[in-house]
Amino acid sequence: MHEFIVICRAVEIEAIENELYQHQTSIPIRLIPEDSILQPQVIRKTKGWYIQQLLKLGVARCIYTESYLVLDSDCFLTKPFAYENLFNHNKFIMNANSWKVHTNWWIESAKILGVPMSRVRISPVMGVSPQILITPYVCQLLDELNRRKNNLAWDEYLCTQKFTEFTLYWLFLIKIGSTHRYQPKQNPALLGNGLWRSTFLKTFPLMFHLLPSRLKKSKTNDFVEKHINDTFKTNDDYFFSLVQSNIK
Repeated sequence: MHEFIVICRAVEIEAIENELYQHQTSIPIRLIPEDSILQPQVIRKTKGWYIQQLLKLGVARCIYTESYLVLDSDCFLTKPFAYENLFNHNKFIMNANSWKVHTNWWIESAKILGVPMSRVRISPVMGVSPQILITPYVCQLLDELNRRKNNLAWDEYLCTQKFTEFTLYWLFLIKIGSTHRYQPKQNPALLGNGLWRSTFLKTFPLMFHLLPSRLKKSKTNDFVEKHINDTFKTNDDYFFSLVQSNIK
């Protein structure tokens, strides 16, 4: 690995830097303020998940390597991971999914790039974080978005659109014929056994929602702890897992 990059608000740089540097690592850590990637007006009107997606694409302009691994704060490693683990038979590994999962994401992103949905309906396609993005391709995507007819910069243009970063990126690879750079079926996989909100809610019986808050919190913590323990015990087939941050 070349370096860790942490993107954050400019006002938080010092506090995060002080915290990070208490933990020794052989890999350099570089902090990048979000306002060096996105325009101020974009940051003002874009929040949460949406600004996170823009940053994952825009950071490509700051990357010195051929590729970069994108992680959210709710992702964690289940076992050691090294540079060579990025590849399977000289292809980048990826967290794959079907286009039928969140179909609306694919439809809206396809409209932006003018890619027919008939070309999307070839499974598997790229799923959510963690993912490995190829730096030159992301930069090419940003250049194409900069050429939109409304004369807006790529980030300001995307603020007016419905999209996700990975559907947009994968559709661009389809458009330029470069999906072959990835190996969607591999062992171990990039992501496995994630604890998503929908899975979490289905796990509990209906009576759980009638419990007092104190007991509900206790049982929730027990459930999450068990899930994480199970993740590390049975991680032979994947490197990363996650506990989605909106499970409070």
